[in-house]
Amino acid sequence: MNTLTLTTGGHHITLHTDTAHITDWARTYFTAHWPEAPEPATATGPLVTALHHGPPLDHDRPHTHHTVYARDHLTYTPHPDGTVTARNRTHPALTYRYTPAHQHLEITHTGPDQPDHHDPCTLATATTRFTRHLLHAQLTANGWTLLHASAAIHPTGHGVLALGGPGAGKTTTALTLATTRAALLATDCCYARPNPRGTLDLLPWPAATTIGLGLLDALGWTSTVRERLKAGEPPHPTQHPSVTHALTTGTTRPLYAADGRERKAQLWPHQLQHWFRLTLTPHATADRILQTRIDPAADTPRTCPPEQPGHDVFTTGPGRYPDIFGLTHHQKTPAHRQQVVRHLRTLPHHSLILGHQHSTNTMLIHQTSTSAPVAQCRPARPFPPDST
Repeated sequence: MNTLTLTTGGHHITLHTDTAHITDWARTYFTAHWPEAPEPATATGPLVTALHHGPPLDHDRPHTHHTVYARDHLTYTPHPDGTVTARNRTHPALTYRYTPAHQHLEITHTGPDQPDHHDPCTLATATTRFTRHLLHAQLTANGWTLLHASAAIHPTGHGVLALGGPGAGKTTTALTLATTRAALLATDCCYARPNPRGTLDLLPWPAATTIGLGLLDALGWTSTVRERLKAGEPPHPTQHPSVTHALTTGTTRPLYAADGRERKAQLWPHQLQHWFRLTLTPHATADRILQTRIDPAADTPRTCPPEQPGHDVFTTGPGRYPDIFGLTHHQKTPAHRQQVVRHLRTLPHHSLILGHQHSTNTMLIHQTSTSAPVAQCRPARPFPPDST
């Protein structure tokens, strides 16, 4: 049996599996953010058992409920004792059984899907998603809430939290800092919890980093990604084929889907480490906020009077992960969020309007990540390249 124990925020989760490919994939998925820990001498935290060769776990079919979990159609049944059984409706078949009394999730695979050295099999993908969901439930029960934010630790020691809606420049801000000696914690989502010092403790939400082709080129990363893909390294499994084609051919213009959404490159955290030599951190403390938005017409990025953060800063994670096992139904999420909002409003913060010139954006991001808050709009001013 192969075993992997992950830890974050003082919580543990352990994965047992009969297939090394599954623990290997989980390490790729998690350990840049949630470090691997020695297996506890006594069982602590949730347990996931994933078997590539095991009996079906849902003998109670047909199920009573239906949902879509990460684009996979699932049927499931909650039982009077709290146990939940489930199965997917696509091929190859996976069956599930969650026993809340033991915080134990079992997953079995019943199809011919074979694991590949690089790409995740169906069981590996499902196991990592549900493992993340189980540890997420532990964190939120302990007062952590998930922000729609990016975060980095500046070399000066300042923990910078960037807030904004989709396309507001959070990824740009975090990666700009990370490419100039800051430690990266998150590019889109992270956990936050107030501490007695009046700042916010932060933890990462494990996920791929999505980067528009224009930003990828501005960072100087396009050629590296192209070389890696041409050398046979696989793209992220959910990256759109048109993006992979653009990356392998050197296209840098943005790509858009029929609904107008930009299609972006997707990179695993370990690729950020190994391909681009970024430093990732498994925890941070935020002591300042950058509120960002992008104005394509802005010739010069600038700072403006900040707005009070509100409850729109929160996310429950991707909406495609419904809580079919009832892990978070009774948690005090609204109270925890109110505490976080109160702390956010006490932290020094700037409001940034970014343009599409990466060099001038970089100047402003660095200035505001280390300076005192501003009270009025003003353009960015140049500074020496080695200044922090």
